[in-house]
Amino acid sequence: MEKQQVTQLYGLLVEENKGKQSKLMKLNAIHKICEGLAGKGLPIEIANVVKHLALNGTQISKQSIYNKQGDANPYRKLVDAWAKYSVYEKQKKSPQTINVATESFLTTQDLAEIKNPVLKYKLSMLYSEVTALRSQNNMLRDIRTLHAIQTVPVAEIEVTDGHKFILDEYEIEILESFKNLDGTLSFNEDGRLFAKTSIPRGTLLSTDGLKDVIQKVLKSYGKDING
Repeated sequence: MEKQQVTQLYGLLVEENKGKQSKLMKLNAIHKICEGLAGKGLPIEIANVVKHLALNGTQISKQSIYNKQGDANPYRKLVDAWAKYSVYEKQKKSPQTINVATESFLTTQDLAEIKNPVLKYKLSMLYSEVTALRSQNNMLRDIRTLHAIQTVPVAEIEVTDGHKFILDEYEIEILESFKNLDGTLSFNEDGRLFAKTSIPRGTLLSTDGLKDVIQKVLKSYGKDING
């Protein structure tokens, strides 16, 4: 994604939220922070954006940006767009690799036609070295072009072999906060969750998003939280 596209998206989001002064102020702050981070080559991640927003006097929770709200969250749209632009810029600036011809300049048939045994031996050693270096070079190039691991929304997870999925930083915090509840819930020696005190009806027992985290884990194994 190019910067012009990000700017156009920002303009559309401003237009969609016209009259909502609080949202417009936060969108403007997010836009400026992300632009600054991208310009410095720093990672554009929700936690990082929220931290820089706070340093600049804009208070917004990670949850407010993280929650997609059915893809209607303007903050998430803007941060995601800047993140894509940042990746695009890094790829543009990375050194271009030169494709090496797969055909060898020297073959075993060429070596067989050399009559001088000393020269034949030296060229044979050189041939082996070049082949090995070319193989290493191809392997390194493949490693550099591997896609970075990214967080996958619950709806996009397909059944995988084993547990090949990843939780993002916010989702890990949800599990951490659930684990560190204020003494209301706990686990017994068998690992079962139980209430340590009487809990009034309607009491919230976790932060927002716990269901999505559990669903992501279950879906990676082909299961569903609703059975």
